[in-house]
This record gives sequence, C-alpha cells and structure tokens, in this order.
Amino acid sequence: MITPTGKQLTTSGAEVGPSMWGITSPQLKQLGRNYPTVFDRTASVSARDFVNNHVKRDYRGGRGVALTFNDGDPKEVGIMISHCWDETMSAFLRDVLIMTDDHDTAGMFICFLALYQGTDPNADDDPEVKLQVEQGSTDINKGCFAEVLNSVAKNGGPMVVISNDAVCSTGGLYSRLWCVWEVHCALEDDVEILMHPRTSTELHLFGTGGKGSFDPKKNARCGKPGSKITDDEISIRRTIDGPTAGPGKWPTIKDQILDCSKYTTKPSRMEADSCRLGHRGVNLLLELMAEDPSKYTKLDLSRNGIGDHTAQVLAAALHHNTTLTSVSLRHNKIGDGGAQALAAALRHNTTLEYVWLGSNNIGEGGAKALNDVSLATGKRCVVLWN
Repeated sequence: MITPTGKQLTTSGAEVGPSMWGITSPQLKQLGRNYPTVFDRTASVSARDFVNNHVKRDYRGGRGVALTFNDGDPKEVGIMISHCWDETMSAFLRDVLIMTDDHDTAGMFICFLALYQGTDPNADDDPEVKLQVEQGSTDINKGCFAEVLNSVAKNGGPMVVISNDAVCSTGGLYSRLWCVWEVHCALEDDVEILMHPRTSTELHLFGTGGKGSFDPKKNARCGKPGSKITDDEISIRRTIDGPTAGPGKWPTIKDQILDCSKYTTKPSRMEADSCRLGHRGVNLLLELMAEDPSKYTKLDLSRNGIGDHTAQVLAAALHHNTTLTSVSLRHNKIGDGGAQALAAALRHNTTLEYVWLGSNNIGEGGAKALNDVSLATGKRCVVLWN
C-alpha cells in the first residue's frame, strides 16, 4: 500500500519517503544472484521486461525492491543513477557496479528498484507509481526526484549517467525527457554529474543525429520516441513552459546538457577521468575491456584514487595488451610499488607509446624503475611521472 502522499510503508507501518529508498551495490549483486537467468550476460532481458515480468510479480506488498531489502533499516540515498529502461539487466548491473562498487555502503537511487511498481504487467501509468512520483504535489519540483536529488546533494554524492547500446539508434539517452530533466535538476542543485566511461560517446548520448540534432523541446519524450504522452511528460513540460519558468528555460536546459556532455568520447577510448572508480571500479572496468581487448587504444584513469594495489592489477593487464597506445594515471596515489609494477609491464608491452604518471606519490625507487625501463626499451614508450 502506498500512502496518499506517496510514501511506502515498512512491515512495521513506518512511512518512508524517496530519500530513504536507497539500495547498495552488495544488495544489487544479491538481486542478480536471485534472478540468474535475467542477469546472465547472454540474456537480453531489459529493465522494462524485468519490471513487468519479475518485479511486479515478486514485489507485491507496496514496497519497492530497495525498501524490501532495507525494510528494517531504510537506506538514505547518496547516489542517483540516471538511465532509461532499455538496457539489458546484465549490462546495467555491470555498468552500475563499475561506477559504485568501491562505495558499497552508499545508498543508490535506481528508479525501477526504488519505486513500488504495482502488480499489473500491462499498466504503463500505475496510479500508485504516480502517487510516489508526485509525493502529494502536482509540482514536479516538490516530487520524488527533487527529494532524491536533495538527499544526494546533502550527502555530497554524484548523479551517475549511464546510457546503453539500445538507445543509440533511437536518439540516444537524451531523447528521454526524464534523463534531460534529471541532469537539469542536478546541475541546479550543484550535484556532480559523472558520465559512465563506456557510454559517454556522442552516439550513446545523442543518437545518430549527434549533438547538432539535439532539441529536447521538440524531440525528448518520456518513454520511447513515438510512444503516447504520459502524465510525467505533461508535468515536466508544464513546469518548463509554465509562467514562472521564463522564456529561456528550454534553451537553458539544452545548453546545460550540451555543456556537461562536451567531452564525449570515442568508442576506441575509455576515458574515466574523475569518475571516482576506486580499486574495485577499476578492476571491473579492466574486466569489461578484456572482453573486447582489440577495441580500445586509449585509457584514462586520472583522478580515481588509484593506489599501488590497483596499479599492480593494471600492470598485469598491460603486460600482454597489444592495442592500447596511451594510458593516463595522473593525480592518483601511486607509489613506488605501483610504479615498479608498471615498469615491469612496460618491458613486455610493445604497443604503448605514452604513459602519464604525474602528480602521484612516486619516490626514488619508482622513478629509477621507470627510468631504467625507458632506457632498456629504447624509449619506445614515453613515460612521464614528474
């Protein structure tokens, strides 16, 4: 049962609002284990299919998946995941964990797991979902997602933007009005936006038309392009077009999206600068890259809190890599142990041309190892660490 003001109830009867509908990365992994055929990497089950065929069947008590996991101790939201529902569940789990697994106590808001989805697999506009979105107000600025972003801002967390391969041919992630609106609201609340390095290409974000064809007022929709107009879309457009919004609201939103997406990457580059990945996130990213080792030529892991342990894992991956030509590890915490491991890998790697290690904690031992390998290999790879 959802209350008239859109709150979920714990089994003890306590009302819980959106800021406490968080789920952690360990719980997300457990969800994957609970549905092995859905989350299997060979499966093509989308988030939409998972909700309609499994969540609505198995979570019928008026509590979303997140609150069901945390019924006795609701989890405050510190990270918001912005995405649409067309990704396969296996890819979505992997992409979320890359960005969040090193922050495993943080509560994540993932809309289809946070909101109670009702029980009708054929219902697109479930009245109980609407209650939760509105939170007792027709003003979207006072609804569920505004409350969630306030919680993220209070906790100093980011909004993580994750696109997917399915939307590349249908206008990209920003053909979805909810995703456009979420980025706008996050920027207004000074919430840091982190783009997933795998899906931050122009194709993933803007589709085949690219940035030049991006027009959220004309083309962005709630749901797939061409679907019927939903109550959510009416509410968002009414807010943007309303008398208090001002004549420049749509151009402002368009500029905000383009500005935060100005560093879109290319499919051959894995650019994860400042993504807060940490050790586990980098490990998962390297596993992803290993699935298609010939695809990537550039890797940027600057500003990710990487220490010697992670550098040693990366060194092992670089030992036999034959496609990367440049690796940037600037502004991390790599010391002599990590530098020496990387130097050993460079004795075997024959394709790397540049390795950037500036602004780390490399001392005399690490510097000597890097200098020695540079001389031993005839400087075929330029290594910069000062």
